[in-house]
Amino acid sequence: MALQPPVILIHGITGSVLRDEYPLPPEAVWDPGVFGVEAFERIAVHPESPAPTPEKRLYEAQGPSRVTVSHGVRVIYGELIDLLRHDLSEKGEPPVPAHILAYDWRQDNRVNAAQLGEFIAEVIERTNLLPHYAGQCRAVDLVGHSMGGLVIATCLAAGRHMTRAGTSRVRRVVTLGTPFLLITGFYGMNFVHLPWLRAPHAFRNISILMGATTILMLLWFKRKGWL
Repeated sequence: MALQPPVILIHGITGSVLRDEYPLPPEAVWDPGVFGVEAFERIAVHPESPAPTPEKRLYEAQGPSRVTVSHGVRVIYGELIDLLRHDLSEKGEPPVPAHILAYDWRQDNRVNAAQLGEFIAEVIERTNLLPHYAGQCRAVDLVGHSMGGLVIATCLAAGRHMTRAGTSRVRRVVTLGTPFLLITGFYGMNFVHLPWLRAPHAFRNISILMGATTILMLLWFKRKGWL
């Protein structure tokens, strides 16, 4: 039986710890797992920061500073990582390599997608060094929570998961609560005045629109070879 490929979890917005590496030692400036570590003024992005590209990051408004990502927040994702490691492995087999990609959620998703592409290749290389994989790992499974799903979509759309030979390094993608549909985003808001809210056929019209959008997305994924 083939071994379960390694899994990469891509967290949602604010799901990683940020630290300022300018002070020595570095100081945490954003950590949802620690009460009071929410230095909004230190993580704010400078309005005149150079335009982001896949290789160019946004810089902080308050300086001198160098705010970077540290690690994923265990209080949010620790249990999920443990489940992925132990529940995906067959009985008697070692735990599945399950990694979390900690990215700077303040940055343009093209930057995060480039980081994910590099991390996919790294995880495959590291997995192939494990004796029970014997160099046979060729792809990973991706799990994206909230904005993490958008990072995955950006990565796939840019082809950063592909090898030079044109093969995919991604086997399967699962997303949890990712806002792919604008309709879902609008009607999940707590606003009183929304289009079609009291229209007699609103539910039917929205259902048809969402169904059609989903079918078009699936056809596009199939055309791109992602299904």
